[in-house]
Amino acid sequence: MRRPVAIGLIALSTLSPRALQAQKVKTGDHCIASVASAQKRIDAVNNVSVVLNVADNIPKLYTNYPANRPYRYTFAVDGTAAESVMNSDKFMKSIATSVIRNCNSVSMVIFAVYQTDWYYSYGLLPSGKIENFISNCVEPGPGKLRWGQQTCF
Repeated sequence: MRRPVAIGLIALSTLSPRALQAQKVKTGDHCIASVASAQKRIDAVNNVSVVLNVADNIPKLYTNYPANRPYRYTFAVDGTAAESVMNSDKFMKSIATSVIRNCNSVSMVIFAVYQTDWYYSYGLLPSGKIENFISNCVEPGPGKLRWGQQTCF
């Protein structure tokens, strides 16, 4: 089974939902509330906690991301039940949809198991749908990914 490769998650620092503002992400009260709610929903799962949440730039990784939405938001989870979060596409998609819909400059939400290579990317498609990119898994290689792809090995 091929699994996604996490790139740089371990090196990121823990940030609060207000970190979106520090990254110059266009935020409003709805965005900040959506990110805070997402973290609370994840933290409410028994034996799981969000140990990293950060906003960063998509342009360094993708060639054709959605216009005017150059940021992604990452939630890294840890705990004995982290696998239950990662195995719930419905749960992750619900959170990703809320964050993307409420944060006008965010087009991707990533869920990862802290200090591992297991992650899923959910992104905004041209159709307006939000989907998991794992179905378009590509081998690691030089250059940037096309929007909708996820690196796997």
